[in-house]
Amino acid sequence: MKDRFGFNSKVLLLLFSEYKMLDYQTLDTIADSYTPLLAILCLGYLAKSLYRKEFTAFKTLGLFVIYSLAVSYGIMFWDNHFNIWPAFELDYSTHTAVALSLVVSLCLMVRSLSRLWIASLLMYMTLMEYQDYHSLADMLSTALVVGIFLAPFSVRILKQTSSDAIMESNS
Repeated sequence: MKDRFGFNSKVLLLLFSEYKMLDYQTLDTIADSYTPLLAILCLGYLAKSLYRKEFTAFKTLGLFVIYSLAVSYGIMFWDNHFNIWPAFELDYSTHTAVALSLVVSLCLMVRSLSRLWIASLLMYMTLMEYQDYHSLADMLSTALVVGIFLAPFSVRILKQTSSDAIMESNS
C-alpha cells in the first residue's frame, strides 16, 4: 500500500522475504515499547547528571525535555481543535512528535550516540508506516512542524556546550 507520495516501505520488507517475519502483534509490541524506552533513557541520563552534581545540565536538559513534550502535545491539542492536518488529508502523528522530542533530547544529552538515536527514530517511523499507524506524509509533516519549534532551543543548547555533550563532561 502506497502513501500519497508513492512511498512503499513494504517493498523493502519483500527484499528480505526469505526471513521469517514477526507477526503484527509482536511488531505492535515493539512499536509500543519504543517511546517508553526513550523516556526511561532520558530520565536515566537526567538522573546521572543529578548524581554527578551537574545541576546546569540537569536544569537545561530537563527543561528541554519538558518543553519538547509540551510542544508535541500542544500541537496535538491545537490540531484536534482546528483540524489542521485533516484539512490536508493527513493525520498529526503524536507518536512521531513525542519520539522526535525524546530523540532530540537524547542527542543533546549524549552527542556521541546521536547517530544511534536518529537511526532508531527512522526505524521506528518505518515500522509505524509498515504497521499502517501513519503514512510517511503524516510523519514527515509532524516532524517538520515539531522540529521548527525544537530547533531554536536545540541550537542554543548546542552553542552553550563544548564539542562534547553536556552529559558527557567529566566522563
